Amino acid sequence: MVAAPLGLRELPRLLRDKGRQLARRVRHRRYHGELARMVGDRRWQDMLRYNPIRAIHELRWYLQGRFPGGSVGTLNLGWHARVLAFDTGPFERGRVTPQSFP
Repeated sequence: MVAAPLGLRELPRLLRDKGRQLARRVRHRRYHGELARMVGDRRWQDMLRYNPIRAIHELRWYLQGRFPGGSVGTLNLGWHARVLAFDTGPFERGRVTPQSFP
């Protein structure tokens, strides 16, 4: 999850994602209850204090610097944050990809 403000052009995607999220909440009430309990726990709050949500450009820089040629995609949009997926691309068996910094 990364911090990234919503752009006006992303509003249709946000509405679709929020609708999908609401439908999942209705279908999976127990899961969302447990999720709310987990993120309300003091230990979760401690974890966030030491591992805060980063800005989107930081995460892209970090991942693309370690996996050149990889791609970042958005899984879910929120008002102030989004959930990303990163595809590293194929790994060569038994080879360590050299790290580079953009």
